[in-house]
Amino acid sequence: MKQPNDRISEILLFIQPYMEERFQESCRQMQIDIEKNGHAIWRDLQGEMNKLLSYIDKMQKDHMKNKIKYLVCSFSRYSHYLGKLDFYINAQDEGFYLDEQKTGTYYCPQFLQKPYSEDINYLHMKAAEKFMRIQAHELFDVNEEYIKFYYSVMYKMLGSVSELIMETIEKSGILIADDLKIIYGEYMDKATILYTK
Repeated sequence: MKQPNDRISEILLFIQPYMEERFQESCRQMQIDIEKNGHAIWRDLQGEMNKLLSYIDKMQKDHMKNKIKYLVCSFSRYSHYLGKLDFYINAQDEGFYLDEQKTGTYYCPQFLQKPYSEDINYLHMKAAEKFMRIQAHELFDVNEEYIKFYYSVMYKMLGSVSELIMETIEKSGILIADDLKIIYGEYMDKATILYTK
């Protein structure tokens, strides 16, 4: 329940220009890092994918999982509370969210951790300069708002490697549906189909 003196909308309005400016600066640096370390970033993601695919293969052989129809990629909801960016990759069969057997893996994109952490520290400092005795829950709200900027980075990244992800899935030998889809986002929120087999 919000307190009568809740300042969060005022804080977010104040911090918005700083968020936009900081994110643009971070994007320039991330672009350089991605161009320099693109293969390592892909290998890291592919490693997590291979762990997930190996687990799915075992489950399918034990008749605990049907053909995979959806690969759903989204940020973990608790990420902004931990001050880091965790990503969840969930493989689902035809049942989609009614799929009884959960199969997923957490991917921590290392190339985003440092810029995100530095951005958050900067934004907290700016908010504290303006608002006296800023509370932890108010800073969490700043984190929750700012992480949305990083959604776009992962959306672009996954979109650019979606064909490689599909190749990795096909080479793994797991059972997949003819129209397997790679989805970014959450079903009950905003989800986008990145790739369809």
